[in-house]
Amino acid sequence: MRARSAARQVTHPSAGLTRPADAIELGGLNGRPGAGNATEGSASTDLGEQAIQSVPAFGLKRVGAAVRAAVATTWAATLLLTGLWVAMNGPERWPVPRELCLMGGSALLAGGQFLFLVLVADRVFPRASSRLVWGAEVLLFAAFVVGLGAALYMLAVGVGGLGLPAIAVGEAY
Repeated sequence: MRARSAARQVTHPSAGLTRPADAIELGGLNGRPGAGNATEGSASTDLGEQAIQSVPAFGLKRVGAAVRAAVATTWAATLLLTGLWVAMNGPERWPVPRELCLMGGSALLAGGQFLFLVLVADRVFPRASSRLVWGAEVLLFAAFVVGLGAALYMLAVGVGGLGLPAIAVGEAY
């Protein structure tokens, strides 16, 4: 991008010259303020330096946003794929009940989708409908919390013979 196109262009009414808006305040032609006067320094050098300084550093902000989006996408994809793997292959690999793997896998799936929605999609599509975005975020977060809570409850209660031993009140050992 050229420095001249990055600055707002202003036409001085009496001089008929077009120059960046930031450079108008440097001094005036023929003693008038705002038209570029050689008595206050070299106008052409000052205009060039000011135009270069007014343009932000090339892409550093965009690179940082792209790196954050890539890291968040990788994190969300890892959660999503781990949730799929746990839900599909968990009972075959581990000695746990299928229901526990389904609840844990669904919690990881919802968590990955929620993470992607909050960290990436909200920034890529800032003008998306706030009702739709809010509803999707609430739904996915609720699915994550319910799935995680159900998995932890199944572990504590002992679905399928796992979990903490049930101790009856008053029972002697």
